[in-house]
Amino acid sequence: VIVPSHYLKDKLSDNAQIIRFGVDNEKFSPKNKKEDKEENKGEEKVKVAYFGHPGVFKGMNDFVNSSKEFDKSIEVHVFPSRRSEKIDNFIFSRNDKIILHDFAENIAEKYNEMDIIVLPYRMKIGTVANPLVLLEAMSCGKPIITTNYRFIREIVGDTALVVKPYSPAKIAKAVNYLIKNKELREEKGKKARERALEKFNQN
Repeated sequence: VIVPSHYLKDKLSDNAQIIRFGVDNEKFSPKNKKEDKEENKGEEKVKVAYFGHPGVFKGMNDFVNSSKEFDKSIEVHVFPSRRSEKIDNFIFSRNDKIILHDFAENIAEKYNEMDIIVLPYRMKIGTVANPLVLLEAMSCGKPIITTNYRFIREIVGDTALVVKPYSPAKIAKAVNYLIKNKELREEKGKKARERALEKFNQN
């Protein structure tokens, strides 16, 4: 039986063997952010985003609810894998300042435009214990806030901030901490990229 993590191997049997998931580390690589428009120069905008399925198991609702407690200087973005009137209404009813995006054709470019990526998974095995959005964001060298599950810790190591699942308050606290610590953001992003190259290279 082939599995992508020690977490799943331990759940099954000694007969399981590990082959990790990987991503294209050239496609998903750090790029310089685009220059802000002229009117925004002089004030550093910190962009915080959620990427992925717009469902409760991926924690989008926890991200949206947490965003109400973000520092007022933060731009909040949501990149759902699909949109509907119900999803849009849910998001804007919680925070009408959120910038909601349509499906992104060039997702790597969008990762790179953000400063912090929040992936607050609720589901204990999430995409067979290896969420690809998490691997892609790491490969792009992004500082990440995610949830404190064993399968997640196995992926991120010490490269991300991990918070208690189902806790918008903890997410908001971690985001507000990271925006005040640019050096820590850079350090976490650099470590995430290194770990993605070492452990999650599709080659």
